[in-house]
Amino acid sequence: MPRSAPHATSSPGSDSDVFDELRAFFGCAHVVPVGSGTTGLMLALCSIGVHGRVVIVPALTCVAVPLAVLAAGGSPRLVDVSPADGNLDLGATAAALDGDVAAIVAVDGFGYPAPVDALRALAGPYGCPVLEDACQAYGGRAAGGAPAGTLGDVGVISFGYAKNVWLNAGGLVLTDDAATAGDIVALQRAPDYALLSAVRSRTTLRLVVTNREALLPYLARWLGQLRYGFPAAQRERLPDAWRTFVAELDESRSALVEVVETLARFPGAQPFGPVAGDWLPWRPSVRIADDEVRHAFVATLAAAGVVATRLFPVIGSPYVGRGSQPCPEAHRIAAAIVNVKTSARAAATAQLAETLSHTLGAIA
Repeated sequence: MPRSAPHATSSPGSDSDVFDELRAFFGCAHVVPVGSGTTGLMLALCSIGVHGRVVIVPALTCVAVPLAVLAAGGSPRLVDVSPADGNLDLGATAAALDGDVAAIVAVDGFGYPAPVDALRALAGPYGCPVLEDACQAYGGRAAGGAPAGTLGDVGVISFGYAKNVWLNAGGLVLTDDAATAGDIVALQRAPDYALLSAVRSRTTLRLVVTNREALLPYLARWLGQLRYGFPAAQRERLPDAWRTFVAELDESRSALVEVVETLARFPGAQPFGPVAGDWLPWRPSVRIADDEVRHAFVATLAAAGVVATRLFPVIGSPYVGRGSQPCPEAHRIAAAIVNVKTSARAAATAQLAETLSHTLGAIA
């Protein structure tokens, strides 16, 4: 995202003090409230104009990313990820770029930074923007000091389930471009917005909880799924939640670093590579290739009351679009990864660090 100093001009919908604080924190000109991170990504893609064209997405990510592409009328092109960090692989991305590509979605997977600057350099000759999905990374900063969510041409963050600021709904689109901000607000105010937005969001939730996610792409295509604004209840809760998050950020980050370092001490656990900058790992993760060792690791954590997950399978049908590549590294990481569920609250994260140190220290 081209950098510009925050200014006093209000962004669409940002009529309270907290949105001024958000704009100042991220250092971007416009902070547009949206119904969710998925909604924000879809609206940003609609603003770019991806209908009928290809959008590059990582093969190992939340299914909401290709869903947002489909909801915007685009075709997801799955690209393999790097073994170093699980984010878009630069070589695979370069091979996937052609004149059909309208945009790249760079996801900061599990809170670890995607190589956004390098991806923008690759995308430049094709004239396609890079959107940074920082839903799992905001609060972190790159080596140069830029906040996660502001590294691409447009950024998206989420306040949804188990995110760094956890409100169960709501998100933001971050941009310095007034036209993009205006486009998103116009889409939110489309004639069908008031009547159908609640129905769409509830239908989506219903399909997810009944394990019928395969229907979501078709619903997205036919109903223009997810076109809705920031919910009123979450908007009331946002100021306190955001200010608490910012006040505890340094303490939370320090505890998360300790969590990552402790997890990596378990025999056979391979962490993601060291990353420059003050990043915020939303799901501290290690890879353990050996099945028996991985099961023992998960059992050890469970005995200590620590929740371990394997969040995302490799994206598959019906989300695979034209030109998608074989993605062997994504499959290898998905088979080996273990994520530790964390809270962005400082006290809870510090307690997790202490528990892990006690539990894994003796084993290491």
